[in-house]
Amino acid sequence: MALTLTKETGSGMTDANSYADVTDGDAYHEGHLYATAWTGASEGEKAAALVMATRLIDAEVKFRGIKSVGGQALQWPRAGCRDEDAEVTIFGGGFVGVCSVPAPVVAATCELARGLLI
Repeated sequence: MALTLTKETGSGMTDANSYADVTDGDAYHEGHLYATAWTGASEGEKAAALVMATRLIDAEVKFRGIKSVGGQALQWPRAGCRDEDAEVTIFGGGFVGVCSVPAPVVAATCELARGLLI
């Protein structure tokens, strides 16, 4: 049976298995000095590496906050997760959106996937 990569959209999907898809990985590695392992891989190998990278991230990283949706497959999206770089105003702010997967999580997934391909 072939692997089906299902990217988390930020909606708390029950069947998501990756924070990034192959398109994200290709875009990330366009500006990467050591992209050969990624660019030389097949689409199937890239997808498998992204799924494995997501599994490792979810297993090894303790994120702040709580899952946004009961029953979601992955650790993201999250509620109550502080964004140290966000502007805080009297109206609130300072938190990662509850319907998003932050760009650094997507980038980390792509970076780890490349490392796994090596």
